[in-house]
Amino acid sequence: MSVFKMPSMLLKEIESMIAKFWWNHRKEGRGIHWKSWNKLGAVKGKGGLGFRDLNCFNRALLAKQGWRIIQEPASLVAQVFKEKYFKSGNLMEARVGYCPSQIWRSLMSVMDLVKTGLVWRVGNGRSIRVWKDKWVPIPSTFQIQTPNKILDCNTTVSELIDGENKTWKQELVQAIFSQEEAKSICSIPISVKGMGDKIIWGLSKKGIFTVKSAYYADLEIKNQKTGETSSRDQSERLWGRLWRLTNLGKVKLFLWKALNGILPTRSILFKRRVVDNSTCPMCNREEETDIIPVRKWGRNYVDFKTLWSEFQSKLEEGKLHIVAEVLYGLWRRRNYMVFEGKFKGPCALIQQAVQDAEAVTLAQEKPRENQTRPVEVIRTVWKPPSHDYLKVNVNAAVDSKRGKVGIGVVVRDFRGEVLPDS
Repeated sequence: MSVFKMPSMLLKEIESMIAKFWWNHRKEGRGIHWKSWNKLGAVKGKGGLGFRDLNCFNRALLAKQGWRIIQEPASLVAQVFKEKYFKSGNLMEARVGYCPSQIWRSLMSVMDLVKTGLVWRVGNGRSIRVWKDKWVPIPSTFQIQTPNKILDCNTTVSELIDGENKTWKQELVQAIFSQEEAKSICSIPISVKGMGDKIIWGLSKKGIFTVKSAYYADLEIKNQKTGETSSRDQSERLWGRLWRLTNLGKVKLFLWKALNGILPTRSILFKRRVVDNSTCPMCNREEETDIIPVRKWGRNYVDFKTLWSEFQSKLEEGKLHIVAEVLYGLWRRRNYMVFEGKFKGPCALIQQAVQDAEAVTLAQEKPRENQTRPVEVIRTVWKPPSHDYLKVNVNAAVDSKRGKVGIGVVVRDFRGEVLPDS
């Protein structure tokens, strides 16, 4: 998958096999697929389970090969491809060409993804085009949005830099660009030594290409057509707090199913024509939904998500942990009654839930206690160099709020005396 573009039908068949195993790994037949594969593939913070979209994963692996060719032009593979496919240009301007190899065709199919994350880091500015390349530290686009009214469309960033003082021409920058863009441009440090511009990966914090960042970028582009709800932040907080619970995985998976409305209750099975009625097997009076056990407490909720959101807003982590066990216990009690004809009373249910919660908490605390060791404070003492040598100590600090960087350098001889010029 990291060298060739895999056939789409093959990837769909593999995904189908994984989905079939996930939903029906203990039975014969197809089983009920309660959620589509695309929704299962969403990240956990957005209501999915994080299953890989194999097509996007394949593209991310191929993008890594393209990125290597850009970053390592002296490698044998890069030289072979350049000699055959882009002899007078670069990889970003290359075309598929006539009768290409399967590897080259695969690389060309993901160049759009490579271009999405490609960002220039300013050195001397001679290789960066102001209006065509990505170079501004604005995460949404990395490109200039201000219309060009003064300079030529192919003007490079070097025209905005004072070559002698190695600073930005602030008056020119403020006259051409919007206030926000001008502030972002002037915050970019200029190379004092006039080093060349460098291509970095803008989708990671360190500027280094990772398959993970490329995968999620491609997945985000793929899902943009479906749109997002206006309550995205609230939904992410809901799911994020759920997965941070210390409960066992089976309890969190139960809550995930309940929040997605896919618990196999009688009402849902009736809608899918699996059973002939939707009556609750516990009381034989009302319709069984995912919220029916709580209704018997005298409270009315629209659905399980409304109930759980109220729990999250009012309870701390420790109590929410126990509530999760209680809700899971209610579901298990229902299943014991339906499939085994056994009934568990409320007192026994609550007692079992508290015991399970305490057991999980204790199991997670013991390893930490065993691994805890007293921290030894080691004092670092400066050691002088040999008689014929000098020792250089450096340190740096970054103030992200004011956009400033400070660097300190001290040069000392074997006697520990600081040299005057340092």
